[in-house]
Amino acid sequence: MDCGEDPDDFAGRWHQLVDTPAREAGVPAPELVILKSRFRFVIRPIVDYALEVEKSNPDRQVAVLLAELVESRWYYALLHNNRAEVLRALILSKSERRITVVNVPWYLSG
Repeated sequence: MDCGEDPDDFAGRWHQLVDTPAREAGVPAPELVILKSRFRFVIRPIVDYALEVEKSNPDRQVAVLLAELVESRWYYALLHNNRAEVLRALILSKSERRITVVNVPWYLSG
């Protein structure tokens, strides 16, 4: 998702951290897709893209990985929005039941 940061920097790191190790392991590397979004609206473009991938690949199961923020203190969680839960609910409610949503913990220090 391109929200104003330098997508070329991220794409460069993706090549180093994902493409090269995958090639060396003899497996196909996942494709990096950078979605454009104005004003940091991220939910709609992600949901639309996941549904588009599902529709264009009728013979495949689609997996969507969502980073779920894990706070060091339970009360810090109250300060953050629940974007991952909203994404999960929208994707699952609109899909044709071929999308699997996987929550990946993203630990925040503090």
